[in-house]
Amino acid sequence: TQAYIDVSQAQRQTLLLNLMTEISHNTLLRQAMTAQDREALYQLALPLFKQLFQTHGISHFYLHTPADTTLLRVHRPDEFGDQVARTTFLQAAHSQTFTFGLELGKFGMLSYRGVFPWRVGDKLIGYIELGIEVDYVLKQLQSIVKKDFVVTLDKQQLDREKWELGREHSGRSHNWDLFSDQVIASQTMPDFSNLGKMKLSAV
Repeated sequence: TQAYIDVSQAQRQTLLLNLMTEISHNTLLRQAMTAQDREALYQLALPLFKQLFQTHGISHFYLHTPADTTLLRVHRPDEFGDQVARTTFLQAAHSQTFTFGLELGKFGMLSYRGVFPWRVGDKLIGYIELGIEVDYVLKQLQSIVKKDFVVTLDKQQLDREKWELGREHSGRSHNWDLFSDQVIASQTMPDFSNLGKMKLSAV
């Protein structure tokens, strides 16, 4: 299991870098990004996002401004303008190089994320960010090792209201009180969120 995780993570990192490099070469997207035209970006990026979701499990697609704010969430277009404070993004903004990591989003969704500084010549026009939720990765892992998995998160790292909202938006069940100090982020086994309050033992 650990060997597969190590190899697949490296492959996922390369995949995201290649995808974002290809996106950055799209002339129409580049023109809309330079103009910070959110509507044009959405119309151009939505078909691409649907394709990436189907072929690679890409669940998050962001375009950020050079001023570190979210210009467009292709997967949730009504939410924009917030300051980006995730570690992967801050590392990319500081180093001006591609960064990759496993990270929590604002709604408590655990995802592999890649952030790519988008430059045209010497000018930074923004950042591309793609994400793959852990659920997608666990399903691949389960199919290979034939074992079930549960990923939990420490409640102290989460905002309950945002976490529950994020679960509802994505059609996932949620039971904050199932465990005393953790919540289920992802699982491959049948849902047991309705079994009542339980004690969780980490392995």
